[in-house]
Amino acid sequence: MNPTNVSASKPTTIIAIHGVGDAKPGTIPQEVSKAIDAVDSPQPTNAYLQADINLGGVKYPCLTPSHTPQGRFGVNRIVEVNWADIEAPSNSPWSLLRHLFFLLVGMRHLSIQKFAAQSKLRPVLARLFWFSIEAGIWWSAYFANVVMWLASVNPTHPNLVLPITIASTLLALLMAWGLGKVSNDFKAGYVWSLVILLTGLNFEFDDLWLSTEQIIALSAWLYSWTQAAMGFLLILAFLETFIVIRQSSWDRAAARAAFMWIPFLVICAIGAAVWAISVYSASEYYGFSYNEQWQKAFLESLEYDLLWAEIGTLASVVFVFLLLPAIGALFYISKHLRSLFASMLGKSSLTPSSSAHEVYSAILKIGPWALILGGVPFWYSLFLDTTSSNNLRLIEIYQISATRWLSVIPLLFPALRILLDVASDVIFHLQPEGVITSTKGRTTGRIANLINHLNKTEPGNKVVILSHSQGSIITRETLIDTAKLLHVDTLLTLGSPINSLYLRFLGENLDVKLKSKSTKWFNLFNDGDYIGGKVQNCDENIDLGPGGHTGYWSKPSVIEFLINKGVLK
Repeated sequence: MNPTNVSASKPTTIIAIHGVGDAKPGTIPQEVSKAIDAVDSPQPTNAYLQADINLGGVKYPCLTPSHTPQGRFGVNRIVEVNWADIEAPSNSPWSLLRHLFFLLVGMRHLSIQKFAAQSKLRPVLARLFWFSIEAGIWWSAYFANVVMWLASVNPTHPNLVLPITIASTLLALLMAWGLGKVSNDFKAGYVWSLVILLTGLNFEFDDLWLSTEQIIALSAWLYSWTQAAMGFLLILAFLETFIVIRQSSWDRAAARAAFMWIPFLVICAIGAAVWAISVYSASEYYGFSYNEQWQKAFLESLEYDLLWAEIGTLASVVFVFLLLPAIGALFYISKHLRSLFASMLGKSSLTPSSSAHEVYSAILKIGPWALILGGVPFWYSLFLDTTSSNNLRLIEIYQISATRWLSVIPLLFPALRILLDVASDVIFHLQPEGVITSTKGRTTGRIANLINHLNKTEPGNKVVILSHSQGSIITRETLIDTAKLLHVDTLLTLGSPINSLYLRFLGENLDVKLKSKSTKWFNLFNDGDYIGGKVQNCDENIDLGPGGHTGYWSKPSVIEFLINKGVLK
């Protein structure tokens, strides 16, 4: 297209839509204006002034020309659609924990959705796996913890038995009520709260029904076999997922399985940390002398070797979350290792970008089997091993196991909150409408409202959208759903995961032609972009050369591309 095309003579409004993470409002228009400056002038000229738009209580950061009506290259407005505040956690630890909880719930919802949009088939075994967590292991672990406190205080501080009983019963009822809003299976806690109440009364009235040793043994038995049920159902759910989905895509099957095993590992890490803190509090901080006897009795009553089971799971976590990503990083930065990786995959070559995508695929495919292998000590000791290494103190075992919490702790620090933001932006976008954390309707609504406003107030202007990463996903959703209502002249996607992640791993097909044939779609990406890549149905794919997943907004080459295509004059 010739730069002097008549359409380019119209004033142009650029809409910038950011990707995942905590984008600060107003920074992207500033970066775009500097990129425009860099193309036209070697020195910054501050050619644009702040003139924000407010629609329905939502602020859209906006820059307008300070000297000429149309501005440089005919750009008379640069507007940002900022959606970083939607379902974003605050910096408080409690807010981050809540956010992590809803992220796990989001993965749960995705793991039990229909296998395909057109299919009526739903995963039965995945549903049973989550039932084993929400009605089983969650409560059996809580029950065993309550028994620990009751057994620890009863001989020396019997006056604490009744308060602990009342408090733990009320907490169980509160959890059953609150978590029951997320899943009805958590309402099993109402039954468990009755069990806890009766157990506390048994301690209060000096072994009314069972002896202390019998109750400890019962809690250990329930804890053992609810874990076994959870692990067994997880393995069966893996098999169900791979058998059903592998026919369409191994990558999609692996991604679906990840929505089960990643929450499983996170829950186990949190559980180990809670056990370590609880046992330490009872034995070391408060110094209840009988806690040592409880630790010994509980370990002897477990149906499996706790030490080796915890070491096996820890090894899986280290392998999947540390070793494999480290190897993937070496493939990404080393051309020689990428050649080796390409030959392993039967490909002629790999760019840094495509090698990163293949590493994601490998981690998702290896993860479930690494977890199964890490569970071998648990299953061996549960069914075959008649001896036990449960001769350590329980607190010592859980201090080792709680190191898995290191994979979660960074998310609690404000400086590293971006990790939680990135994961949740994608998971929450995929949630079905009606789920409390679903963001799709709110994010696409912001884009649609702005475009509609610009179409009505400036009908003679060209509308050019620049959308990066997750922003390109939201933009495509908006334009696909409302193409007949909104007018957009040009869509420029930057580092877009439409094909590389959403279609390949999630089966979300946004790589389709828009109903509005007047909209031109160009896709730009860096050859080292570890998230984005090529798409199929755009008008043109452009490799911008070296670079990662960030830095697109300030690249003069993006503006130069728009000029060369006649989008800007």
